[in-house]
Amino acid sequence: MLEKLKAGLAERQQEKLERAAPAGAADQAHALQGYCLWLLPPLEHAKTLRELVFSLSKGAGSPAFMPHITLLSPRVARDPDALETALHHGVNASMLARDMQSDEPGVRRGDAGWLNRDPEAYDRAGEAAEPGIKLRLGPPQVGDAYYQCVLSPVDPASAASLVALRTAIAERLGESALPYFPHLSLCYGDFEEGKRQEIAASAAQSAQWPIEISCTEAAVVDINGTADQWRIVTTVRLT
Repeated sequence: MLEKLKAGLAERQQEKLERAAPAGAADQAHALQGYCLWLLPPLEHAKTLRELVFSLSKGAGSPAFMPHITLLSPRVARDPDALETALHHGVNASMLARDMQSDEPGVRRGDAGWLNRDPEAYDRAGEAAEPGIKLRLGPPQVGDAYYQCVLSPVDPASAASLVALRTAIAERLGESALPYFPHLSLCYGDFEEGKRQEIAASAAQSAQWPIEISCTEAAVVDINGTADQWRIVTTVRLT
């Protein structure tokens, strides 16, 4: 039931993107190619963030997009199936590392025969563990690039699990995990400093910052074209 609800929400969100104002000539100059990986906000925050992005984009005259935190930036040569495989690998590696840190006796997944050990202890450990990747989104600020026009930076103190996941994925693909600036973009565009500051101020007043989220889903994304043309290929659960 939950999966059907999420699928329905994703479809409605995509319909809204398709009805949004198309990208202009200035935005076409920033069209991308390839596939990338996103971390998706949880349902309880997705609506608020989506409405904020849509409102800011409409006011600025820039294309709307789905709120996300980029896990891996696009590359033309990437194969979406290879990206999905790397994503699964990264998720499994991250979960194993987290389970290995459990203080509960007999519940370390990395140990041989862990399935035969105390199931109640494992359940208690699972209930106590934080679901997904917990992040703190800081107050809106301006950036100096088209795709970082106005953004909410991820608090570095909350980014350890996110960085670990990205590192595992990058290693699987034979790529470098650095540099990395985790953030959630709020508006795209090539605007003057004053305009960007105005958009950032509007975003700051539109929500209670910082915002704490627990992301439980990542996606392989086709970003060939401008932001209004991007499509989610598949999603992977992080728990």
